Amino acid sequence: MAGNAHPRAPERRAWVTAALVFLSGLACAESASACKCAERSVDAYYASARHVFLAHIVEVHRTRASGAADDARRFAVSGGFRIDETFKGKPGRLARIGTGLGGGDCGIRLESGHRYVFFVDASGGAWACSGSREIVRGDVDDARTLIRLRTLALARHRDADPANRSQDSPRK
Repeated sequence: MAGNAHPRAPERRAWVTAALVFLSGLACAESASACKCAERSVDAYYASARHVFLAHIVEVHRTRASGAADDARRFAVSGGFRIDETFKGKPGRLARIGTGLGGGDCGIRLESGHRYVFFVDASGGAWACSGSREIVRGDVDDARTLIRLRTLALARHRDADPANRSQDSPRK
């Protein structure tokens, strides 16, 4: 039998090839399932959100087995929160924050005890593509985000105050 190939060699090569194709497919599927959002400014996130606030997550519940958040009334994950600062809207009216699992469904990974800036839509949902994200103390970009949100909130309150509008009008 010297010089002859093993009779099962073609089957083994086919199995190895199939395994490599399968593993390559998994790698591509993982990158294809990643959430892809258009890059936007803090101002754009602020303008499109109903509620904008800084909060600590106090509890997290997985609400569905599936990670797909397929409609505005149901979320894969919900979190209870404690508001630290409000920049827009009335987030105290929200019972919980809803989101996906993170990754391909564009949800944000909520962890109890962590601090987040939330840009919440009309459904009560917070998503990576809406600008919602964890805020880390000492991070320069996060500090800039909070400074900008405070500036936007002050401008919004100033513009909404009737006393300020009358001061801006010309006197006769």
